[in-house]
Amino acid sequence: MQKIGYITSRDKEEAKQIGERLIKEQLVACVNYLGEIETTYWWNKQIQNDDEYSFIIKTNEENVDEIIEKVKNLHSYENPCIVFVDIDSGSEKYLQWIDDYTKN
Repeated sequence: MQKIGYITSRDKEEAKQIGERLIKEQLVACVNYLGEIETTYWWNKQIQNDDEYSFIIKTNEENVDEIIEKVKNLHSYENPCIVFVDIDSGSEKYLQWIDDYTKN
């Protein structure tokens, strides 16, 4: 099954570094850099406000665990946002393209 992943980072440079590494290792078929976002969240029992950079990735189910570990190792955050959702349907040709350009 194909997956879409959503990740945030501290800035564009970090997002590009992570995205390009995932592409080079064929863990993902595509990275979409969405841009800077404003984030409000709880951390250490306090409300925080920060600017972040978000991006989405397209991959297959077999690569998810490796992607999570790779992103955690490359990421500057102690607890980065790395979440995945299943792609239940879509263009068969596009979904096949994801499989063709990711390992496993």
